[in-house]
Amino acid sequence: MKKYLSRITSSLMIALILSILMFSTIAKANEEFKLYPETQAAIEDASQRNLVDKAFINNVIDLFNKEIHTNSEELNEFVNEALIQSIEMNKKTNEELKMAQENANALVESQENKAAITRVNPIDAARTAYYAGILMVESKGCTQTAKYMRHADQNNPPTYYNRNDDWASKCAFVQELFDKIELQFNIEIAQTGKLQGSVYGTFAYTIANSSLDQYTALHNVNYQVAFKKQSNGYAATYYITDVYDFAWGKYDSLAVGFGNNYCYAMQTLGLIHPFKISIVYAL
Repeated sequence: MKKYLSRITSSLMIALILSILMFSTIAKANEEFKLYPETQAAIEDASQRNLVDKAFINNVIDLFNKEIHTNSEELNEFVNEALIQSIEMNKKTNEELKMAQENANALVESQENKAAITRVNPIDAARTAYYAGILMVESKGCTQTAKYMRHADQNNPPTYYNRNDDWASKCAFVQELFDKIELQFNIEIAQTGKLQGSVYGTFAYTIANSSLDQYTALHNVNYQVAFKKQSNGYAATYYITDVYDFAWGKYDSLAVGFGNNYCYAMQTLGLIHPFKISIVYAL
């Protein structure tokens, strides 16, 4: 009888322990790491002021939730660090956009240029030439550049977004950019033993280090990359910003005098306008 009771007691204890372990596992699996209200408010404020692309912040949150978790405090620290860098980067890009807009307006307001262009190349003719230039750009395989050129043909064009698409992937996977980011990553994150963090800087897409489409579409970009430790290394998400500002000299690789022949009249007449570019990609 005593042996029987002992077995029952032992069985009950084992069952209780297993239940506790199972409950603990389920609770851990169902645990949600949440943004604090102040973090969410900061994201909303930055987004409204065009100082962050929410798609990038969402990618940062996804990075945190992938494998190695800690707690909500660590999540909020990770997001806030990325957000602070995004704000600084976008302030720089927004200043570049403001300068490009001022330069474009100054060109339009130049009565001498405007009068000269209007006499020989009225609006319809200017737009016809411009779209002929776009077709030439597309024929050279620069499809994204052509999209940017079309986007510029409107008043106050909004930010052009590329989020986790083929163009974003191509912009992230440029070897020279990767090498630069890897060096920053090793110094600022890996060698310090950090589980998470962000790096940022500037990069120029050139004929030598990238495709013709990237060279004509992008200028000296600002970039930010957030990293999160995983079981097999680090995962990353990219954030690249730029201003499309009519650097027509680069287009001479497509056709001699491309800017003057196809685009200058549109720019002088104020028919095309600079705009901001936002590129987000999660590796």
